Amino acid sequence: MSPSGNQPLLVRPAVAEVTRLRLLAAALVLPAALWLLLRVEGTAAKTVGLLGLLAALGWLSVGLRSRRRPPPCLLLAERGLHLLPCPQPAAPAPGPSNPPTVAWSDVTSVEVDEDALCVLVHRRDGEPLRLQPPWQGVGLHELAEALRARVAAHRPDDG
Repeated sequence: MSPSGNQPLLVRPAVAEVTRLRLLAAALVLPAALWLLLRVEGTAAKTVGLLGLLAALGWLSVGLRSRRRPPPCLLLAERGLHLLPCPQPAAPAPGPSNPPTVAWSDVTSVEVDEDALCVLVHRRDGEPLRLQPPWQGVGLHELAEALRARVAAHRPDDG
């Protein structure tokens, strides 16, 4: 997957793998936590059981919520940056019928925000787009470099 050039680059979010991992962890921790709470005596066992129960319920909540609303796919194409709905294999993702597109000529700069762990795409008009990880196969700095290369390739020469 080359970040430069004129070939379209489709970047899919890696949410499915993270969601699957959270749900698997919840499925493993929940029965163990309940067993500790109901069968084992002692304050330490009850505390660990309660912490496990809270962790499992949190993972279930986040996992089920992320399945309902997947983040967009990024398409780095000739005309610009497109944010497309990424359907899950089971059901298509709800989303606007006209996803946002930012022309390369409208992008003023691209930067990595290390504190927020996101790529900021500054445009002439409007707020900057915040592209947050995780992206399957593309790291934060790789994505920023791919965007910078596309923007540079579509700028008119100054000379």
